[in-house]
Amino acid sequence: MVEKLGADLHAKSVIRFTWWGNAMVGVESVDRSIVIDPWISPEGGNFQYVFCTHEHHAHADPEAVENLSRNPNFRRMFIARSTLYPSNNPSARCLSFLSEPQWLIDRYVIVYPKHYDHSIPRGAEGDTALLAGTGRLAPSDEIAAGDYAAENGTPRPFGGVDELWVDGWHVECMEMLGDDAEVPYLVRGAMPQLGFFIEDLVSGVSLYHMGATRRTYPEMAAIRGRVDILFLPIGKMSLEDEAEALRLTNPKCIIPIGWRDDADHRPIPRSGPGGGETDKFDSESPSDPKKHIDQLTDLAKTKGIQVVTLKAGVAYQV
Repeated sequence: MVEKLGADLHAKSVIRFTWWGNAMVGVESVDRSIVIDPWISPEGGNFQYVFCTHEHHAHADPEAVENLSRNPNFRRMFIARSTLYPSNNPSARCLSFLSEPQWLIDRYVIVYPKHYDHSIPRGAEGDTALLAGTGRLAPSDEIAAGDYAAENGTPRPFGGVDELWVDGWHVECMEMLGDDAEVPYLVRGAMPQLGFFIEDLVSGVSLYHMGATRRTYPEMAAIRGRVDILFLPIGKMSLEDEAEALRLTNPKCIIPIGWRDDADHRPIPRSGPGGGETDKFDSESPSDPKKHIDQLTDLAKTKGIQVVTLKAGVAYQV
């Protein structure tokens, strides 16, 4: 079943969005497809490209990611570096199948923020962003790397791919300011978490998936006015911070993610084995998500921005 999204985005061709619970979003445009932050591998979820913003299990579940990478249409995944390392954070998981028993470096690319918080002290490129010989991909006809070197004469703090064009998708990586990766040993190099600004060059529709960001930063304004849909994780920021996110990005439409809908159904189970709360759902979902969404809707209305809530597991068409 496919429903209408209910937002006028002037798409040049059909594009479909499916929210799979937590922060997982699937996008289908013509014969191309991507999925962001998979925590389950839904039946029929045959995506070409997989994006993971950071290492938490609700955003990069190893079993789900591995299953999706075995689908016949799969081509490559674009991941935060932190997803390849163990962590002391109990919410984190490691995509160890990519490195054990052999490095499957043809399946993934480590990506870094193109737009990031300039107020955070960092080392220069080369001091903090050396990779251990994996994950770096040279520009090619398929994937074009962003600016590796300097902006206005200032060395970039991240060395690696930060922007790409692949199969009609244009992606600019954004910094996500969330929890630290908490790798239990010293690792040389930057370990940023990510959001993704993605333009579908076929339909002309763009989205900004914020991952699980906890605060905004002024450099988000680099994509201001270019965002059609903002996938906003509710419960991570205060309404005041969400208002600032709207000011910085000025989206046409907001779709809340990271919450449960009313239906007691998959893919967002209310309870796990034994009747306890499922450990795969993001525990920071607001205690009263409907109230939060109503407040967000009132806030967005003052800025001329539409809020659309989706039912998990249902495809919505623009």
